[in-house]
Amino acid sequence: MEKLTFAFREYSPLYWAILANNSKTDYIFITKGKDSVCYYLGSLKKFDKVRKNLQHKKFREKLIQDIKNNNKLLQNYKHAPNLSKLNLKELQKSFKAGIELALKWQKTYHLTEEEYWKGLEDSISESEQKELTHLRFESKKLIRKHWKHLVHDILEEISRKTQIDLDDFWNYTYEEILKLPKKPSTKSINSRRKEWGLIKTKNKKRLMTNKELQKYQKLIAKETKLENKEFSGLPVHKGEVIGIVKVIRSRDINQDKVFDLKNKILVTEMTKPELVPFLGGCLGIITDEGGLLCHASIVAREFNIPCIVGTKIATKVLKNNTKVKLDANTGKVSIL
Repeated sequence: MEKLTFAFREYSPLYWAILANNSKTDYIFITKGKDSVCYYLGSLKKFDKVRKNLQHKKFREKLIQDIKNNNKLLQNYKHAPNLSKLNLKELQKSFKAGIELALKWQKTYHLTEEEYWKGLEDSISESEQKELTHLRFESKKLIRKHWKHLVHDILEEISRKTQIDLDDFWNYTYEEILKLPKKPSTKSINSRRKEWGLIKTKNKKRLMTNKELQKYQKLIAKETKLENKEFSGLPVHKGEVIGIVKVIRSRDINQDKVFDLKNKILVTEMTKPELVPFLGGCLGIITDEGGLLCHASIVAREFNIPCIVGTKIATKVLKNNTKVKLDANTGKVSIL
């Protein structure tokens, strides 16, 4: 049976369906509405070579410089003005140019993903970890700003030109957007509104068949099944605490919301800057995603609270008001 390894969850499926082109390993990508999940497929041996390189300081120094250079490219990128005056082909050209820049950015950024840094926690100084973490965070902010232009500006204008509902573009592939005005069949798009998937094997990407989709859904259900009321992740800030869980989904985090985390353990896919004002009095953090260089690592150190990241299943198996023991000395979470 094929092995699945959780990679990430995202609420902009078109974004990751495109950027996952740079993945060095096979993957599946399943989308329901605007909620998407990606799993690495099969062996992860392709990560080993990079992981060995990351043990060397010179390689990490080059990575830091490459991230800085790419951040500068994003900061200086000139978005196309007066989009309403562009015809469809010109809009597609601008969209393609923006995506190519995002793909170039991703080739460096993906080297900061958790899978590459497993086992390196004790071989990198805290100051270097902090620099890489802040660079990664800044890089993500810049690409999201860039992506907002591509989706909410260019795709919105393409939507007006083609009379295609903007929300339907969540269910298009990158290649299909570039082929407009030729559209996928109405039957295909209607089907994708419910659920759809991409699969990449041997560097070839295609849409999944319904049979494949059902097969991988069963595998994912098995992967996320909790045994013995205990699961584990990577401890990024040590400590031990018992408390009540507050589950906050990433899609619900925005600047307009207020969260009460006092004397509670935060459970989320990944922390965001909007949560920081509410972390005073928070007992601990548990996330689905993340690794040594993630945002949760930064805030856990800053607030001096125990934190376990990369559990893969925390938001699926924990509910509000569940009592748990968070042991960030061992990386284990126990339901009490």
